Amino acid sequence: MTTTQLIAFLIGLSAQYGPGLVKDIANLIHGNPMQPGETEADYIARIGAQIDADAANIAAQDKAIQEG
Repeated sequence: MTTTQLIAFLIGLSAQYGPGLVKDIANLIHGNPMQPGETEADYIARIGAQIDADAANIAAQDKAIQEG
């Protein structure tokens, strides 16, 4: 795959999944308000961990599709 093909592929993925990803992250944040007594740093760490877990799950699903 040439660099041009790779860039075109990534642009396509970004256009296809970018808006949904932004919406998913916004829903995650809105659906998980700060807990009483939780510091801002703790909240950011908790949300960050959830985003990382979701990203790992998506990567695993993508790998399974690519191998399948």
